[in-house]
Amino acid sequence: MTDAAHQMGTTRMATRPEEGVVDTNCRVFGTENLYVVSSAVFPTGPSYSPTFTILALARRLGQHLLQATPTSITTLSSR
Repeated sequence: MTDAAHQMGTTRMATRPEEGVVDTNCRVFGTENLYVVSSAVFPTGPSYSPTFTILALARRLGQHLLQATPTSITTLSSR
């Protein structure tokens, strides 16, 4: 058995660009359409597997993008 490591905190989430790379919606500061969803946005690393937290962040971002997009999925699927 070997140890495994998760790289975390390389694009930290913060409320201001001076403190991190992405905002609370995982959008890279200073960009319009660049998002990072991985354990890289964690400000600190947990002592357990980050998988479920990454999934929760991805789901949250998906919901945010759906709300921010003027064209809904329903409109696209009805074509």
